[in-house]
Amino acid sequence: MSWYLCEKRKSRTEINGTVIVSIRSMNEIKEHKKRIIRVLLVEDDKYLNEAIKSHLECEGYVVEQMFSYKDTKRVVKKNEKYDILMVDFKLTNSIGKTGIDVYEEIKAAYPGIKAIMVSGYGDYKVKKEAFKAGIDRFLDKPFFLEQLSFIITNLTEVL
Repeated sequence: MSWYLCEKRKSRTEINGTVIVSIRSMNEIKEHKKRIIRVLLVEDDKYLNEAIKSHLECEGYVVEQMFSYKDTKRVVKKNEKYDILMVDFKLTNSIGKTGIDVYEEIKAAYPGIKAIMVSGYGDYKVKKEAFKAGIDRFLDKPFFLEQLSFIITNLTEVL
């Protein structure tokens, strides 16, 4: 069982046997958050999706969860603003669509959005295709949630 303490909630969140808790202090979070950063999370694995969402919320981000390409179509229609898109390359419940298709759809609606792609299939071809499409960062699965926080912090410093 891994531990990850969330000071914001003063409690633990357990997901599939993993306890989620935040490493950053609330002072660090407040210092970084000059404004609210909104993250659109598209990950088909419901346990990983929930773990990432819990972690990012502990870090002070506002997170909207999506599980498929079809879900992202609703987001475009709602016309809400997002700063970061985090998307899995291989969305098993979106036959014929990849995370790059999701990125292109979202990028058309939100031109200034920064994108992070994650994948368990992070071979050279996948990474090359992602960067060619305009993805800002790529994370190979498995990854530490702290890595994700670091990447988002760096991407949002320029916003």
